[in-house]
Amino acid sequence: MPVQNDKQMTLSWVQFTMLMCGFWLIVLVGNTRNPLANYAAVSAYDVKSVDLTAQLIMQLLAGPFAGAFACVLLVSVVGGRHLWQALMQPISMRGWWWLVPVSLGIGVLRWGLMVLADQLPWTWVTGTVISDLQWWDQRMLWVIALRELFTVIATLLMLMTIDVGLSERLQPSRHWVMYLLLGLVAAGLATTSAQPAFLRQLLVVGIPAIGAMFVFHRWRNLWFVLLGYELVFRVITVVFVLATW
Repeated sequence: MPVQNDKQMTLSWVQFTMLMCGFWLIVLVGNTRNPLANYAAVSAYDVKSVDLTAQLIMQLLAGPFAGAFACVLLVSVVGGRHLWQALMQPISMRGWWWLVPVSLGIGVLRWGLMVLADQLPWTWVTGTVISDLQWWDQRMLWVIALRELFTVIATLLMLMTIDVGLSERLQPSRHWVMYLLLGLVAAGLATTSAQPAFLRQLLVVGIPAIGAMFVFHRWRNLWFVLLGYELVFRVITVVFVLATW
């Protein structure tokens, strides 16, 4: 299929460049000292021995919520209605039946890669939020799940925008380069001071993100991909934690 001409493109190069710069600034703000970042700098690892209060919940959720909200606002202002249409194309009822097998496939893939990462010496970490949750207040499980949901929404918006901006300009034979780039970007966004091992994030986050972008390329719907990427994986995680409580 030939590359679309400029008049048919959802995003102009100016819009695409502005969105990429905006996304970078959103990520950068979260890694610098400023009032919001300082307030939300508390990590889930820092509260293992602290009572779960309303203020603590707000601090845990403030950063991811602000990041997701900023991404939604940026897409709305710069990308506009056409970009949202590209991100939220309608799915037929028949298409939604694919949610279960797609979720199972990506969820099992993410879980298997996380187990593998725990076994490899160069990707192993001393502990993860999920594996440590059984020692905490049970309510923390749902706070962390909501925190992760906001983080995933922001990440998927970034990845999907890159997909929309590049896929309409690349020949289909070059799409593998884009998917590789998206996997690296997802792993980079997931590499933080709390999870500093990039190779681990490449396994646990980057490779499943490539699968999620294949799903997006097929259905072009944010909610479908979000449910498919998160639903079964979170169910497996919660069931495992509760089973080993």
